[in-house]
Amino acid sequence: MKKFRALVAVLAMGMFFTAVPVKAGVIIVKKKPPVVKVETRSKNPYRNGIWVPGRWVYRNGDFKWTRGSWVKPRKGFVYVPGHWVKRPKGYIWVSGHWKRK
Repeated sequence: MKKFRALVAVLAMGMFFTAVPVKAGVIIVKKKPPVVKVETRSKNPYRNGIWVPGRWVYRNGDFKWTRGSWVKPRKGFVYVPGHWVKRPKGYIWVSGHWKRK
């Protein structure tokens, strides 16, 4: 939840002219996100670690690439990667999260 709040805060700072707030915590970006980059994964530092893919973060009127990273697995959960979703007025970011199996 802390990562989600931080991401929302970062997104909100750079979107004054090109984004429209819809409801608390949801920002619509009018500019289409770039295609996801193909990354070379570093060595997995954890036993059965989960790769969290890189993502485009919207800052200061443009998209900036944030590299992917490894996270420790959570027993009984699967990781659902974050992704951009097209909406009628633009795009919203749906944060990655853990989902119970």
